[in-house]
Amino acid sequence: MIIIILGAGIDEKGRLPKETAKRIKEGLKVYQEKKAPFLLSGKYSFAHNKEKPPKITEAEVMKDYLLNLGVEEKHILLDKESEDTILSAYNAKTKFLIPREEKEVVIITSDINMERVEYVFYKVLGKDYKLHFVGTISAIPCQTKGMIRAKQRALTEKAVSLLDNIEEGDHEKIKEKVMSPDYKNNTGLRPSSNLNYKKTC
Repeated sequence: MIIIILGAGIDEKGRLPKETAKRIKEGLKVYQEKKAPFLLSGKYSFAHNKEKPPKITEAEVMKDYLLNLGVEEKHILLDKESEDTILSAYNAKTKFLIPREEKEVVIITSDINMERVEYVFYKVLGKDYKLHFVGTISAIPCQTKGMIRAKQRALTEKAVSLLDNIEEGDHEKIKEKVMSPDYKNNTGLRPSSNLNYKKTC
């Protein structure tokens, strides 16, 4: 088993939002019970200014957070390359799960984007993997709740439009999609979000 924690964005100074801290603490509960290693996933959002990106990745900041909570470094794996949900799933499978012959994962994200995360991970990993999903409660500001939910629905639809014609588990076909110049250079094609919420209802 591997515990995958998906990043929720960092600011230009490399600070984690509260949403990510919630995910890490939820992952810690699973870790304490199962003693499975963490896979911390996230470079930084592709929406960041490419000329002035953060100096540290989300995965590295999450690692520091876990180390401060007493998790041993040997139990932490890093994916410092993923900039969106599809790449997180693809890198998890090809760079960690397959080489380690792991077939069971716990994926931790926020409840607000769970529909998209479930769709993407089932599509990328396929039926040979046993997937468990944990969603932390998102602190959505009252005045933007409707807008944020609509955005998440649109992002889910975007992921479906990209991957729906690909057979579950066919990561080579998915690689063709996500490694194409059109995908890499067109942020409008990419399903991802930054959940750095502040005031709540």
